[in-house]
Parts: sequence; C-alpha cells; structure tokens
Amino acid sequence: MLAVLRIFILLIPFLLPFLGAPDLYPSAISSWSLAALLAFLGLWTVFKGLPLEKLSHVKWPIFLFVLSLVLSATLSSQPTRALPEIANYAAALLLFLAVSSLPHDEKQRLVPVLLLSAFLISLFSIYQYFWGFQHLQEYASSEKITDGFVLEKIRARRVFFLFMTPGILGSYLAMTIPLAL
Repeated sequence: MLAVLRIFILLIPFLLPFLGAPDLYPSAISSWSLAALLAFLGLWTVFKGLPLEKLSHVKWPIFLFVLSLVLSATLSSQPTRALPEIANYAAALLLFLAVSSLPHDEKQRLVPVLLLSAFLISLFSIYQYFWGFQHLQEYASSEKITDGFVLEKIRARRVFFLFMTPGILGSYLAMTIPLAL
C-alpha cells in the first residue's frame, strides 16, 4: 500500500492541472484521477486508522480549515461550481492524514519520491525554457489564442510548466528545497 502512496505522491503534481481546472480540461482524466486518489486515500485512512494522538495539536486548525472550506463553498456566488472544488481540498487533507499515520521511517522513505517529482518537473521546466516556448508560440498562433496573460507569459519566457503561473511553479519547487538539504 505504501508503494501506491508513493506513486500517487509522484504523480500528483503532474495531475494537478487536470484536477484544478475542469473547465480547461473537461476530460475524464480529471474526474477519474481525483476519484482514484480520494478512494485510495479514504481506504488508507480507514484501514490504517487516523492517528488521533499524533494529530491532537492540529485538530483545531484542521477543523477550522474544513469549516472555512464548507462556508466559502456554500456562501459562494456560484455554489454549484464551488462545491466540487472541495474534493481537491479533501484529497489534500486525506493525503496529509495518510502520511501522518505513517511511522517516521516510512515518512523518510517518501522524501526521495517528492524530490524525484520536483526533479522531473525541473527538467521539464528547463525544456520549456529552452525549447518549449517556441512550440507554445506556434500553438498559440495556430489556435488564434489572443489572451494577453498567455501571450505575455510566452513573450517574457517565464516558465510555468504544469502550473497555472510561474509563481506557483516556483512555490512548489521552493517547498522541496528544505527536503533536498
């Protein structure tokens, strides 16, 4: 079961674009990958049990986080679009609970998987910087994309591989720096 968790942790950054933007990627991959992730993590927490004694110091922040999600989704100007987004947060929360239920040595074995994922994203980002923008420019021209935000990112050659903005990519990679050290 730990091997499946490692695979999910490795693939989550590559699935994020599909999970976070169903309007842009309405394909079945978004719903199937999210459903598989939620099912696996749900079963993990059921079979492994919740480490309530380990979570005693974060139970109130988790409760407030879940409460704020529910309130923001129900009080949203478009609740029908906001409610499905809770599944993305539920997956992240279940992943947190699954990893927190692991013993320390198994958590340590997950670190190389996270670093491998960040390394792969770094390699793809380097590819995008040197060669990918030319392909992206050709694609934008052929599809007659006129969105100023997209064209500005292509023109500025700011890498954003797999993520919506360069800042999100940088934040993801910056989170792995302490793990690498």
